[in-house]
Parts: sequence; C-alpha cells; structure tokens
Amino acid sequence: MKTTTNSQYLKYYPDILTAKQAAEILGISQKTLYKAIRNKELHAVKIGREYRIVKSKLMQLLVS
Repeated sequence: MKTTTNSQYLKYYPDILTAKQAAEILGISQKTLYKAIRNKELHAVKIGREYRIVKSKLMQLLVS
C-alpha cells in the first residue's frame, strides 16, 4: 500500500487512537499491540486505564 493510500485510509480515524483502533489499522490483535507497547516498538501514552496512540506515530511505524 502506498503512503498516500495509507493517509487516505487513515483520514477517517481521529488523530489520537485507542488501542482497538490502532490494532485494527495494523491488522493485529490488541494483545499483540500491547506487547509492542511494552517492548517500546510503538509509542503510546496511558491515560487512566487505557492507552492512546498518536496517529502520526502509527503512520511512521507503517512507513518504516
């Protein structure tokens, strides 16, 4: 998938993603996403009991 296509696909998502939304975009389970967060492969911020992922950081992961 091209970067422009990724951007077009992701424009329907908010700038700050939930773990569920991020896992959906990456096509992985939430358990795998949480493992990536723990291993510092994906930057996330924990707010209360939930993680939030900045969409631009997720796009950087997809491009790299």
